[in-house]
Amino acid sequence: MIANNKVNLGRTTFIANTSTTHSNVTGDGTVYTVIFDTTTANEGSNYNTSTGIFTAPVAGNYLFNTTVELTGITSAMTYAQYAIAGTVTVYVNAYECSYSGTLIVSAPLTLALAQGATVAVTIQVAGGTKVVSIANSFFSGFQIL
Repeated sequence: MIANNKVNLGRTTFIANTSTTHSNVTGDGTVYTVIFDTTTANEGSNYNTSTGIFTAPVAGNYLFNTTVELTGITSAMTYAQYAIAGTVTVYVNAYECSYSGTLIVSAPLTLALAQGATVAVTIQVAGGTKVVSIANSFFSGFQIL
């Protein structure tokens, strides 16, 4: 809906991205919650740029989309695990690491959330040392009406 030359994106909308590279956050098995520290939209202030956590203000269906760029992958690393996690982990995808370089992971996901339920993006890379960084990444979500 367009009102007063503004686009209404829904009752709850956030669009967040990483403003800088988050260096050396995993690689040794550490589970890292990605902090998307800059928002271009955050209706209702339900996404926290300090913690990387979205909290559902009301029960309903929500659509989330995220892309995370992992840099510093080495061929010694055994796997990378990417999750959209919340009150319970809801989506996990694992990747075999058999090369060196960059891995870009992405997923759209629709979730039915209770009021107060939380959602965040986590990354875990194992089999090496803590040299994997997060760059050029985003996370968005909105309540489906």
